[in-house]
Amino acid sequence: MTHLHGTDIEECLFQIIFRTLMQEVLSKNRLKVFKSLRLKKGRLKERAFLVEGHKSVSEALHGGSDVLAVISAMGFDGLPKKADFLEADEETCNELSSLSTSPGILAAVRIPEWYLTSPPEDLLEKAKTILYLDGIRDPGNLGTIIRTAAWFGNTTIVCSEDCVDVFNPKVVQATMGALFKQAVYTAPLNTLKGKREILGMDMQGESVFGLITSAIFVIGSESHGIREEALSQVNRSVSIPGGGRTESLNAALAAGILMAEQYRIRHQ
Repeated sequence: MTHLHGTDIEECLFQIIFRTLMQEVLSKNRLKVFKSLRLKKGRLKERAFLVEGHKSVSEALHGGSDVLAVISAMGFDGLPKKADFLEADEETCNELSSLSTSPGILAAVRIPEWYLTSPPEDLLEKAKTILYLDGIRDPGNLGTIIRTAAWFGNTTIVCSEDCVDVFNPKVVQATMGALFKQAVYTAPLNTLKGKREILGMDMQGESVFGLITSAIFVIGSESHGIREEALSQVNRSVSIPGGGRTESLNAALAAGILMAEQYRIRHQ
């Protein structure tokens, strides 16, 4: 049996009292607001979104994001006190979660200023790779593209206005915290016309392997490809050559191969 000295007992009591003062129980009013963030309407109204899992919550807190609150049923160990810490039970976390089983910790984060805005001119000039996503509706695809762009760096992502919402819970989950390191802008493709050459990713066209360019690459969805309105802005088509028998690559795979090749060319 371990015996505690007086000073040890005092320190333990201090830590208990400190944690009690620094943490609150999640109120019904705040729970209602956090629940509303599962839908785009609620996110737009509150200018906030939810992230789930210890890694993503930690990324938000350490990455300089405006974290409004952390809601947890598993404690707050290892997390910097940069937001309200709200205690909740597992049932409440499951109510807030978009997953089949909640990881037990979530955070409400303020939506950044770049949301639903066009990319600034200086960024368009400096970016090494620019991806334009035309009608990407699959949350997993968009989240994976964001995560891959953050990995390679120097990549600007611009979405068409009808892409899946960047702060859709499934998109946020698929980014695995990369959303706090990678801005995603929104603009019609015709507003980027004349900034750089516009290349459309297609089944036909010049190979992207070894292609030295500072163009804007347009990627469409797997089901519809690049749509007519966007195609009218494209200067020429490029493709990812392959010798297999599959019909096509999904958007996330195509974007990943493209970004990897552009990175290789820049660093060879």
